[in-house]
Amino acid sequence: MDDLKLLMTFTKSPVPAFFKTLSHEEQKELREYVETVISTKTDGLEELYYTIGVVIKFIPNFVLIPLTLQYIKPTIAAGVCEKLKLDQAVSLANDLPPEYIGEIAMHTSSKRSAQILEQLRASLAEKCIKYEGEHHPIKALEIGKHVSPRILKLCSKYLYLLENLDDSVLALYDDLIEKIRTHA
Repeated sequence: MDDLKLLMTFTKSPVPAFFKTLSHEEQKELREYVETVISTKTDGLEELYYTIGVVIKFIPNFVLIPLTLQYIKPTIAAGVCEKLKLDQAVSLANDLPPEYIGEIAMHTSSKRSAQILEQLRASLAEKCIKYEGEHHPIKALEIGKHVSPRILKLCSKYLYLLENLDDSVLALYDDLIEKIRTHA
């Protein structure tokens, strides 16, 4: 993945304009530095996510979902989601509101988010696509790289949500946007 694209996936917005003036080598150094900071700040969390994933297998969804919504931030839920088997992650996601799923998607890999999106109930999947397009359009595009034609067709209804993105950002996704349009 391009260094600037990777940095964009860490945030809710495009990278600052001056990043584009950096040389390729400077962008690479910046990305490596950001990855080092993230690695240092998240040390030990992978084990915690795994442990939570093991424990929640024994808690029924009707108890787990309200507790999750009230006490677990989407960043933590995302870490747990990455450790769960796909069918378990989908089972939980089908009981969550699209806004919460959208915030979880911001912190999971785009491929994992796409896998879950593919298996959600159709009505929930569409609500998630709309939410992600409204609130996290760059992440929505990154997820879009990994979805089936069926999901691309759902995405085509929400292309208008990308209108406010900078042209230089949209240019990075020209192929994907055209692919979505062909599935309209």
